[in-house]
Amino acid sequence: MMTTHISTYSESKSVAKDIFLVFSASILICLFSNLSIYLPFTPVPIVTQNHAILLLALMLGAKRGFIATFLFLTYGALNFPVFAGSFGGIAKFFGPTGGYLIGYLCAAYFVGYMSERASSRTPLTAFTIMGLGSLIIHLCGFVALSFWTGMVKAVLLGFLPFVVGDIFKIVVGVKLAQVMRWTQKTI
Repeated sequence: MMTTHISTYSESKSVAKDIFLVFSASILICLFSNLSIYLPFTPVPIVTQNHAILLLALMLGAKRGFIATFLFLTYGALNFPVFAGSFGGIAKFFGPTGGYLIGYLCAAYFVGYMSERASSRTPLTAFTIMGLGSLIIHLCGFVALSFWTGMVKAVLLGFLPFVVGDIFKIVVGVKLAQVMRWTQKTI
């Protein structure tokens, strides 16, 4: 009888921790929306929230990373100013950058899933997982942007200008993952 009580307490403590981590992660993603730069030649801004999502998914895993990203997207859909440039609204999902928003969700799950199953938790593993997550975001963004601009322009406006910056942000994310002790599965 005592074991059941302790087990239930432990499970509820774990659920409370998960709720706190997911909610906090979703708010952290929102805070990164103000760190964006609009370029004059493309409808796609330089953002940091995409790499915040990748890092958080790496740390939290598939389920919690996905839910945190879903909450962030829900805030934006409800017109909270959480998307790049402090914008919000459901219309953003149907505009030229809507594919990137959907890509965030796909990438969060993928990065979290791969993180949970990584046999070696090294900086190279983190770089690879986050790099693939970034490619997922760009692929989803490319598909949606190509409806607005055509395929060639979608590559020129929505992918190529961001490659170097994304590599830099992934390197920073890997360093942060090391500081946050991703190698030790602490969260």
